[in-house]
Amino acid sequence: MKKHFIYIGILLGLGVALYILLKPVNDFIEFHGKTMGTTYYVKIASKHKDSALHGNIKELLENFNSQMSTWDKDSELSKLNSVKNSEWVDISEEVWRVLKLSKKISIETGGAFDISVGKLVNLWGFGADGKRRIEPPIPQEIEQVKNHIGMDKLELHQTLFKARKKDAKLYLDLSAIAKGYGVDLVSEYLLSKGYSNHIIEIGGELRVSGFRYPKKQWKIAVEVPDSSIRKNGRILELTNTGVATSGDYRNFFTYKGKRYSHTINPLTGKPVTHNLTSVTVFNKDCAVADAYATAFMVIGATKALELANKKHLKVVFYVKVNDKIEEKLSKAMEAFLELEMRCK
Repeated sequence: MKKHFIYIGILLGLGVALYILLKPVNDFIEFHGKTMGTTYYVKIASKHKDSALHGNIKELLENFNSQMSTWDKDSELSKLNSVKNSEWVDISEEVWRVLKLSKKISIETGGAFDISVGKLVNLWGFGADGKRRIEPPIPQEIEQVKNHIGMDKLELHQTLFKARKKDAKLYLDLSAIAKGYGVDLVSEYLLSKGYSNHIIEIGGELRVSGFRYPKKQWKIAVEVPDSSIRKNGRILELTNTGVATSGDYRNFFTYKGKRYSHTINPLTGKPVTHNLTSVTVFNKDCAVADAYATAFMVIGATKALELANKKHLKVVFYVKVNDKIEEKLSKAMEAFLELEMRCK
């Protein structure tokens, strides 16, 4: 029977796309929808149809959104943000785990990954409050907000699912890790139901499991960062891994000839100014890939490459050098590509 080759651009602008070699369509389960202020996409390579599957995933994502969203004023996270004291607050196990992972990666990245940077993001006009800017804030505004930034101002109970803010003005935003974590949740749910071959994508972060077709892995294209055109770089065959991309080439504003990126360095309180334009991280857990992709964009190519090698992470960096885009690979990524070539 004739096979079909299709290309799906998953979340234009965040650097990844999925190539799928399809068998007849009735061998796949496919659905999509909206969550976390963005979209989700699920494709399962299976002949077994479960009419309740999409409904269960929608319910899982709705519950997750009700925990992690800053857009929902009634979410767990929003309620924690609204607390005006430093008392312990009960939170769900999922929120506790995401906060714990966030603190861990913050330490590993020297504070480059910081979920308390939200107020700075808002101040620069890139946040969930929807207030956009046409010029940068004044230094006094930046310093005032910086006084209430820092993961050291968040404490998690060691044995109970509780959190407290040491600074009442601390504001947490999980947008740099929540989508990845949500992808992992959906993937783990599908695995628990016996659907081992699938692709999950939420807002550009994705995870692949098993195969798209017998003995054929999923194909992922890493986009070369360019704000004017879309150009695919490497096309990789992957299985059982999460993929997350962060870049500064689509969300920015320009003032008096200077470009201000949406990636805010929590240590300086200002947008990053280095030449790293895009980074894609591959990790078995999409949440980890999501967080590290953000941290690497803050750190910059040289130090990020050193950290990626230290942590043995598979990473593709795109760096702007003399108006040209150059690719840099971590050692683990180079080893992966060498193995891939030998296996072909």
